Amino acid sequence: ALSLGWATFKRAWPLLLVAALALIVASIPGSVVGQVIQLAGTFIGRAGNSPNAPMIAMVVSMAVSWLISAAIVWPVKAGGYAAAARASRGRPHDFGAILAGFRRFLPVFGANIVLTVVTFAIYLPLVALSWNALWPWLQSGGMQMPDFAQLRIVPTIIVGVVCFVAHYVVFARTMLAIPRAVDPDLPPIGAIDAVRFSLEATKGHTLIGIGVLILMSTVVVLGFLLCCIGAFVVGLPLALALNIGFYRALLNDPDLPPEGALSAEPWTGPTPPQSPV
Repeated sequence: ALSLGWATFKRAWPLLLVAALALIVASIPGSVVGQVIQLAGTFIGRAGNSPNAPMIAMVVSMAVSWLISAAIVWPVKAGGYAAAARASRGRPHDFGAILAGFRRFLPVFGANIVLTVVTFAIYLPLVALSWNALWPWLQSGGMQMPDFAQLRIVPTIIVGVVCFVAHYVVFARTMLAIPRAVDPDLPPIGAIDAVRFSLEATKGHTLIGIGVLILMSTVVVLGFLLCCIGAFVVGLPLALALNIGFYRALLNDPDLPPEGALSAEPWTGPTPPQSPV
């Protein structure tokens, strides 16, 4: 998986860079609209017209940002996987594949919904345990710090660690769902089938998946430490390549063909995988 990811990064860095920049640009509208809504609520609340305005604005801001992400960010991110998968197989750089997430919008959207619901369910115990501390922050529309005095420190730490570990385990088992849903070289499948594919492909490979996730997170964080530029130029492209390397390794994808021997036909090999590597 790591060798495939590194080979993809070296072979297709310009394509991966464009995919990373497209993802950053796609995230701007939701962030800007959300901030405007939240600032409007804060202004109304401070004007004394409605004490609940900041909290309402914060909830609306989060909902609108989420909807914009679902409509724009999710497909663009999926398109990055599609472009990286094609490049990893040795095909010519296909910048148009970055839009593949829009062409397969329903399975991409559905798979993301499933993963979002699962993530929310994982962290729900931690939210419930911390609710009294979070309430002042929510009520103020994020303008006040949480009331940490309301936290039960030891139970919160224990539950937080359990939730975090559970999230990483589930993410390691489901991280191939979106790449499979959007893969332009394979037949289209539905959202549930994409999630099922990921669960089957990663069976027995959870620890490797967690290791890949930790490595992906590390390169992105190190990139941000380099004045953020490193995250755009190296961190995000390398994380994308590593994810696709893990995907292709477990997909049991065929070896790259010799130079000049590429077929114009999409690959129709076994899926779900028969013998994960």
